[in-house]
Amino acid sequence: MTMLLLAALLSSPAFALTPAEEAALARGEVVLHTLPATRPRAVRIEAWVDVGADGASTWRALTDYKAREASSDVLTGFTVYVNEPSRTCIAWTGSRFGFDLRFHNCYGMDAARTRLTHDLDPSRPSDLAYASGVYTLSTGPRGTRLAYVAETDFGRPLPGFVTSWLGESGAREYLLDTKRRAEKR
Repeated sequence: MTMLLLAALLSSPAFALTPAEEAALARGEVVLHTLPATRPRAVRIEAWVDVGADGASTWRALTDYKAREASSDVLTGFTVYVNEPSRTCIAWTGSRFGFDLRFHNCYGMDAARTRLTHDLDPSRPSDLAYASGVYTLSTGPRGTRLAYVAETDFGRPLPGFVTSWLGESGAREYLLDTKRRAEKR
């Protein structure tokens, strides 16, 4: 299933970054596009951030789940229940705007440490109906360019501002947090 979604996500035409967006990346900002979702209640995004650190430092920050939970104002806990060299599965809990959230994500890591995928674990309960995405690290003009494509279906009708925050602001927050932690290493 992951491969089918990744093929669909990655085969869609990527937005070319404009000169203004490249300038925003140079200023340390996240550039984020909302894309047409494949599911009725889903949010689909494509986002980038330039990290002033090498790929190894960016990878360590991206996969440091403990630091991610500690720095998040939404995530309230996590438990790693699978920890293998190329796969990690985590039970996450969070809360925002009075909505509690529990989900189980499995992360797939490539050997080159340039691609990290995530999908809901279908064998575990989740408050999300669907979530899948891929982070890609590449050489950027200031170190590493971190790209993220994801689609999330929250599984229930939510107010628009909650859906927007969870789908867009959450991605922006996570990318900026990863950037900050990688640049400190």
